[in-house]
Amino acid sequence: MQVHWAFRGCPDRLKPQMRDYWEEKLPRLERLLKRFPDPLREMWVTVDTLPHPQRFETKAVVHLPTGTLVAEEIAESWEESLDKMADELGRRIKRHKEKVRGDWVYRRKQRRREDLSAAGAQLASDRAASQRNQFFELLGPLMPFMSDHAKRELRRLEKRGEVRRGDLSVNDLTDEVLVRAWERFDERPDHGRLDVWLMQLLDEVVAWFASQPAGVSIESTIVPVEELEEESDVDEEDDSYAGFFLEHALATLADILPDKHADAWDALEPTEQRERLEDALSQMEPPRRLAFIHHTLEGFDTAEIAMMQDRPEEEVIADVKAAREELRQIVTETRKTRHDEVRAGAAGL
Repeated sequence: MQVHWAFRGCPDRLKPQMRDYWEEKLPRLERLLKRFPDPLREMWVTVDTLPHPQRFETKAVVHLPTGTLVAEEIAESWEESLDKMADELGRRIKRHKEKVRGDWVYRRKQRRREDLSAAGAQLASDRAASQRNQFFELLGPLMPFMSDHAKRELRRLEKRGEVRRGDLSVNDLTDEVLVRAWERFDERPDHGRLDVWLMQLLDEVVAWFASQPAGVSIESTIVPVEELEEESDVDEEDDSYAGFFLEHALATLADILPDKHADAWDALEPTEQRERLEDALSQMEPPRRLAFIHHTLEGFDTAEIAMMQDRPEEEVIADVKAAREELRQIVTETRKTRHDEVRAGAAGL
């Protein structure tokens, strides 16, 4: 990330020291901004020396495609001022990412509902007229909103050994959902949202495959869907100003679980964060795990999840809260582990 400097009243001898000191702070901030393309992010740092008594006022302005972030601090030493500014900027970046992500999830949810609502009457007509291919051709391109969830669930099944790697694909899961939607379209809830019902079918399909003996033949379980394109023209992220940096909904814990004291967690590589997060989610009871994922990552409200899972909304709310606390504990444990490692290293010197 390109950093521009401006100094006011600072001795020339301190300027290179300040630049070098800030370079040590940058890696953490750049990790938080990793999924913003480098050419689209820029930082301006200003240092003012204030007299009587001497103090240092530092200000950082970060320009991103999704907004501008500002952090400023005053301290007796320039090191302390830069330290505090880096911490505050890290917190502001996390809050900004969470807001942007929330907006993106909401926009995606609204668009899929508009598309499915517009198609609902025709789907009902095709089902009533037994026009199977027309039903698939209309609903198939509207299914990619489930792909991220299907990928997460498939990876979980493979890591747990419930499905052999390569035996099942995301397309297999969504194709089976499409077939079940055709077979049971007339049985769907009268006043339920189509996306809620389709996601419920996906969870049902995943659970069914998880219950099958390892090595079960996919060809023997999934009904072929004629003329259904493998790749849809619908891109769930292209219409979102935040989509370009959301490479994967579970890329970092900070995106879904902001924590102002997560420095040790931020020091981990994104892949390691994802692995730890997914391992923790995988250990939860299925209703709790799915309630948290659907609410936090997919944007479903707790009443809709209660409908999916056929249980009281109060239980769903409690599970979402409990799952969040379990994941927050990971951050706490990571911080404690890093703290112990630093202490042990210092003691060995």
